[in-house]
Amino acid sequence: MQKATFILRTVILLASVSVSVNTSSQIYEQAFLLNKLPKIPDQIIGVSETEIEQYRQQLKSVMNYLDSLEKSYKHPMCSLEKSSQKEMFEFEELCDDLYKLHDRYQGEKAALIYEKMGALSLEEGERRNVLLNELHSIRQKSAETYRDINQEENRIDKELYDNQAKYNQRKAALLTKHILEYKEAIEQFAIKTKRADTILLASIMQNVSCAAITNTKYLLMTYEGYLSLFMPPYTPKFGSIKP
Repeated sequence: MQKATFILRTVILLASVSVSVNTSSQIYEQAFLLNKLPKIPDQIIGVSETEIEQYRQQLKSVMNYLDSLEKSYKHPMCSLEKSSQKEMFEFEELCDDLYKLHDRYQGEKAALIYEKMGALSLEEGERRNVLLNELHSIRQKSAETYRDINQEENRIDKELYDNQAKYNQRKAALLTKHILEYKEAIEQFAIKTKRADTILLASIMQNVSCAAITNTKYLLMTYEGYLSLFMPPYTPKFGSIKP
């Protein structure tokens, strides 16, 4: 997938040659950055528009925070003479391993999740079509008899809402499982991540990304999936629903 190809393969960007030695660098613990991620939503249904917007802003705030860390990040560097070719090869292998990790979760596993969600959408659509056909029939009969159908409209509208809610909850469960598995994989990779972020590289290397930040940003992007699943509390179309 496109997401899986644009960061970790390009952790090293050779933009220009420099002979200076970088004396200031930052080392970020993976656990520290993962703790900055938002909480997985407790509920998907009955969430107010205000709460949805707050969650959206929370995602944006964390991403802005990570962007700011990334912008100021400086990888540990040394002079070309003091650099180790062996460590350089090790660094490239670590970057390749990290690329494969994200390729798996952003590509292969994400595709399976989307496939399952697509199947759920088809199931939801089948039930929705049945309800809409029933509503169409009721409206046709009402046009002939001038009978008040507000309560019937409310009933079907609520059933449509409940139908969507049921499938959104099932989709959210799939997303949550994916996020937790992805996070666990990143946590298990933390030692290699720290090694990649602490290997001394020759100062000719420019714009080297922080693996811990990159890992966290990739995981954060998956949280955006909840935004399309949130549903506000149900409101009847006409007055209130009679029991």
